[in-house]
Amino acid sequence: MNKTLQKDGKFLVDGFINKKTYQIVRDLCLQFADVSVDDVPEETPKFQTEKDRIFYEKFQKKKKTYTKSSKLDPNYELSNMISLLCTFHPSLSYSNIFQLTIGQIRDSFTQLMRQRKFDIGQMNYAVWGGKYDPMQWIERIDKSN
Repeated sequence: MNKTLQKDGKFLVDGFINKKTYQIVRDLCLQFADVSVDDVPEETPKFQTEKDRIFYEKFQKKKKTYTKSSKLDPNYELSNMISLLCTFHPSLSYSNIFQLTIGQIRDSFTQLMRQRKFDIGQMNYAVWGGKYDPMQWIERIDKSN
């Protein structure tokens, strides 16, 4: 995938989709269409032997039990992040949010959450006292992840 800046200031992303990039492009298209990956049925591959088919079916059963036990939090879906950023961010709105990349949206959302948490901590400390670290705002966000 290539990302180039055009003369009018807009970015052009081009390239080709192969086995390595297919899953990424597919997931991005589904996110932009606000479709859950779980709603898309998987294509059943063709098997060379019966043993391969049995192994695949066992794997799919384990995969289903794993996905049931580890559901993703819908609060962190791209559509919800965009909506919250446009509502609470001082300068982002629906007219300019789509100029950001997905990584920038996720980072802005994380920083906004940290800022709100920090503001609440400051307010609690001002009213009730107790433990409070004023340098908490400078901590790296990847430290807690």
